[in-house]
Amino acid sequence: MRKRYCWGIVTIAVLILIWGNSMLPGSISGTISSEASQGILSVIYKLIPNLPFDFDSFHSFIRKAAHFGEYALLGICFYQFVCTYRIKHPLIYTLMLCAGCACIDELIQAFTPNRLSKLSDVMLDSIGAYCGMGLCHRVKRRMNDASNGWQKNAGS
Repeated sequence: MRKRYCWGIVTIAVLILIWGNSMLPGSISGTISSEASQGILSVIYKLIPNLPFDFDSFHSFIRKAAHFGEYALLGICFYQFVCTYRIKHPLIYTLMLCAGCACIDELIQAFTPNRLSKLSDVMLDSIGAYCGMGLCHRVKRRMNDASNGWQKNAGS
């Protein structure tokens, strides 16, 4: 029960972060991501000085990667939360919840000044969530298999 509350709180915190970012006007959101892109690009230029980069393409990539990463984290948190209920097919429930959150996210952006609402972003967010929860599922399964193997060997 304690795990359920912890994962529930963490999941809500991640959702607040995601939806809070979506409520930022386009000018503020663009400035934040542009500064992050410039910082990352300056590090890349220090490592590889003569690398030709188109800033706009790189900036777009960083924005999409941030969407993907946010939803991968949400997928992990929601998956852990859903698993506390010990239901069949937690991956399906988690994906449905995350896709619903992505739809709400784009709906928020549709009503935010200078922001666009795109179906492609819902798809990218859902893929990010799927990758996050899939990774979490795989790690949990391997850990479970490893502990079961250890218990079998310990009993011999």
